[in-house]
Amino acid sequence: MDKPISLLILEDDENDCAKFRNYIKDRNDIRIIANTDSELVALQYVKTYQPQAIIVDIELNHESSIGSGITFLEKLKTLILKVRPIIIVTTKICSDLTYKRLHQLGADVVFYKSKADYCVEMVIENILALRPAIDKVKLEDLQGDGKEEIAANSMERLSDMINTELDLIGISRRLKGRKLIFDGLIYLLQGENRRETVYNYLSNKYKRANSSICRTIQTAIYNAWRTAAIEDIETHYTQKYSHERGVPIPTELLFYYEEKISKQLQ
Repeated sequence: MDKPISLLILEDDENDCAKFRNYIKDRNDIRIIANTDSELVALQYVKTYQPQAIIVDIELNHESSIGSGITFLEKLKTLILKVRPIIIVTTKICSDLTYKRLHQLGADVVFYKSKADYCVEMVIENILALRPAIDKVKLEDLQGDGKEEIAANSMERLSDMINTELDLIGISRRLKGRKLIFDGLIYLLQGENRRETVYNYLSNKYKRANSSICRTIQTAIYNAWRTAAIEDIETHYTQKYSHERGVPIPTELLFYYEEKISKQLQ
């Protein structure tokens, strides 16, 4: 079975968001990676997780909303992405001029929310129907500077993913162990079969003994498990670890996030 298609929702109507969540929650062919009512947050999600499909409401009118769906699409068009996402727009605006502009900005389908037969099921089923047409951008098809730009974009995305995961479980950026974990994950994720050499890599880079590297990482882990909300840790760190220790050891944490982020990058 194919992996579920990853979906980002830019929508300010919580009722609509709830309908999408309820329709998708028991499906195994599509999953929501996030929903937000901010174009800035949505762009960050795109750069970090590169969703395969995006639902965009162009009218973000809630008092907490930031930006608009149209400016989001304008900025999205400037990004260099490994996979061009399916873009589904929902709107209450009935205007040929608006629809023409949306298609210029990359919208694959535009749904008029006030139409009698509009429903979230129709939106999701259109995404799934378009899945075979996702246009994958291959590095070998790009020339010179394009490859360098893609490589830089990929490194930025990888860094964002690591930092996001470590922030979610409360590993403080002020601690030295956070930097060691970050560098260790960069090393692990940029090559195969590196588990046995990751501590030697960190030891050589920082001119410290392996035992010192491990202690510093372990201190950062202890700090997170002591100060972060247990609900956050249980939600975002699902690997089992010894309850006698109370926290994962450095190797367990590094290898867990190596596997988790590798799957997200696929």
